[in-house]
Amino acid sequence: MREKDILIIGSGGTVHNLRALNWSKQSGEADQWAIEFDNWIRDHINKWDLDSLFKYDAIAPNAGLAVPPYGNEHFVPIFYAMGAADNEKKAKLIHSSYRYGNLSHSVWQFG
Repeated sequence: MREKDILIIGSGGTVHNLRALNWSKQSGEADQWAIEFDNWIRDHINKWDLDSLFKYDAIAPNAGLAVPPYGNEHFVPIFYAMGAADNEKKAKLIHSSYRYGNLSHSVWQFG
C-alpha cells in the first residue's frame, strides 16, 4: 500500500489501563509511572530498537501497569504502524498528552 502512496493509520494507546485512571485529574496532569513508560517507549521507537520494543512487557518500566495483559490490544497497533512504514525507519512524535492521570494520547508518524 505504501508503494501506492496510501496513508496507513494505526489506532491505539501507549498507556491504556482503565482501572488505573484517576477521574479527578484532567488534561496535563500525568502520573509519573505513565510518563516513565511513555519515555521508554519513545526512546526505543526513536532508535527503532525492535528487539527491546517487542519485549516491552518484560523490560519497560511500569509495563504491567501501563499495558496490562487484559488491555494490550490498545498498545500492539503501534507495531503494525511501524511495520507499514517505509524502509527509512524514522519516527516522529507529533503529539503527546494525558487525560485522567495516565491515559496516554500519542500521535506518531513513521517513515
